[in-house]
Amino acid sequence: MKTLVVERDGRITVHEVNKPRYNEYQALVKTIACGMCGTDIKLIHRTFKGFPESVYPIMLGHEGVGIIREIGENDKGLKPGDRVALEPYVPCNKCHMCAAGRFNNCADLHVCGVHKDGMMSEYFLHPVQLLYKLPDELTFTHAALVEPLTIGLHGATRARVSRGEHCVVFGAGIIGLMAAFACINYGATPILVDVLQKRLDYAKELGVPCTFNSKDGNVEEYLREVTGGKLPEAMI
Repeated sequence: MKTLVVERDGRITVHEVNKPRYNEYQALVKTIACGMCGTDIKLIHRTFKGFPESVYPIMLGHEGVGIIREIGENDKGLKPGDRVALEPYVPCNKCHMCAAGRFNNCADLHVCGVHKDGMMSEYFLHPVQLLYKLPDELTFTHAALVEPLTIGLHGATRARVSRGEHCVVFGAGIIGLMAAFACINYGATPILVDVLQKRLDYAKELGVPCTFNSKDGNVEEYLREVTGGKLPEAMI
């Protein structure tokens, strides 16, 4: 099978490797789509700070979705043919944080496409506990946004955004857009701030009600104008 690899010198190549085989705790997934994250770009250009030199070559990809081809018995009800999203943060399931259910704080966390093989491969072997069945109406293209959506949603949740409030979101990239959509879902009004007008125009097209280019004026004045002088209740 083919997999996408970044070499030590930054070249992107396609490697031919053996197709993996599933085991009791992992499933074999046929990759259909995988998002390209800013982290992937930094890995290609070798600008991801703190990243060990010794890990190259790197198989990229951590925003993958696909179809289960092989899977054993499991308590999630998953079966071959199911369309799934793949959570890319693989915990050790042994440390104190994992035992407490706080897998994101795992003492030995490995991120697909960063610390371990990534999902930009024809087939991908992944823990069953990190597979999530997709609703039939969700396309694979949209489903590839599930991972960045969870980050934006987590930000809005941590900010305790509530119905009727205003939340200013700094940065109108993908994560910022997802955070804005999460605010809308919570019944709040997001105010998206960036210095790139094309990003803000795109956000407007997608239904974000308030956008502001901070190169064009005073952010505080705009926030007071939108909120009737009280300023936003939350900030992301």
